[in-house]
Amino acid sequence: MNREWKNFIVLVLVIYIIGRIGWILYEETIRKTPEPVQTATSTVSQKPEKRVYKPLPDSGEVINFPVNAPMCFNDKTKQDIYDLRKTFVADSPLYPDNYEPSEEVFGQIVSSKPWYGKYSRPCKPTAESDISRGDSLLSTAINNPNALIAPFEAVTYKAFAQETDFCRAHDGIMFIPRSIKYFPGRKLLEIVYPVSDVMTGKNKYKEKFWLQLLALNARDAGFNYVTAVSFENGAFYDSIWDNYTKTYNKNSNISKIIYRFRDYIHLGTSCGLRGGCNNISPRQTAVEFDIWARPAILNLKLWRKQPASRSAEPDLYCKLIFE
Repeated sequence: MNREWKNFIVLVLVIYIIGRIGWILYEETIRKTPEPVQTATSTVSQKPEKRVYKPLPDSGEVINFPVNAPMCFNDKTKQDIYDLRKTFVADSPLYPDNYEPSEEVFGQIVSSKPWYGKYSRPCKPTAESDISRGDSLLSTAINNPNALIAPFEAVTYKAFAQETDFCRAHDGIMFIPRSIKYFPGRKLLEIVYPVSDVMTGKNKYKEKFWLQLLALNARDAGFNYVTAVSFENGAFYDSIWDNYTKTYNKNSNISKIIYRFRDYIHLGTSCGLRGGCNNISPRQTAVEFDIWARPAILNLKLWRKQPASRSAEPDLYCKLIFE
C-alpha cells in the first residue's frame, strides 16, 4: 500500500472518531436538558364568576328566579338565619356584591327563640304550641329574597275560632310565590302570588282579615322608597290609625304618597309566648290593602333614595299579580 492510501485511511479514521465524539457529546447534552413543562388545564372546579347582567334595553331577557320552600326557624341561631340568607341571595343581580344581611332589617333577631308559625294567625291556636308550630311565616320571605315585595296578613284584632269553616278549610296561611321573574332591560320585577277567596272578600269573615305589603326584602336589597302606580281589583285603605305616627293615615297610603319602608324583625311579645317570638314589625297602615277579585294586579315604583316626586323614574318597577 503506497503512502497516499495510508494517509487517506488515517484521515477517514480521524474524521470518524471526531464525528463519533461529537455525536456522543450531543446526546449527552440532550439527555441532561429538562423537558419543557406542559401546561395542562386544571381539573379543580373553580367558583364561577358572578354574571354581569348588562342586557340591551328592551332586549326581552328574562331571569326566572327559583322559588324556595318555607321552613321552620325555631331554635335556629341568628347566624343560621344569616347563613341561609346569604345562600339564597347567591349572586342575585338585585343585591349588591359581597352581600351581607342588613342589620337594620335582621339585626334584632334573637337566637334560638320561636317564630310565628303557619298555624298562628289568623286562626286562634288551640294550644300554646300551635303559635310557633310548622313552617315559620317569615320563612317565605327570608328564603325568597328576590321576591322583594310580598303580601302578608295585616293586624287581626279578633282571631277566628278553629271550628269555623274558614279555619277548617285552610291549613295555615302562607304567601309562597308562584313565580319570580326579572326583566333587566325593562327594570321590571314581576311576582305572582296565589290567593284564595278568603283574601278577596268572598267569605263572611272578610271584615276581620286584610292584607299588607311585606317589604323586608326590598329594604335589605336597598330599595327603601315606594309608591303605587295602579291597582286593578284592589285598593289601599284610608283613615286607619297608625301607631307609628300616632295619627290617622287619611290620604297617606302609597297610592298617594312616596313612602319609606320600615320593616324589620325583632323579638316581640304579641305571640303570647313567654320570652317572645321573632316576628315582623312595625304595623304600617300606608301599605295595608284589600283585593276583591282575581287577578288583582298592583304596579309599584321602587327607589333606593328618596325621589323628588312620584313621577320620577324608579330604580325598579315591581308588578305583583294575585291570582
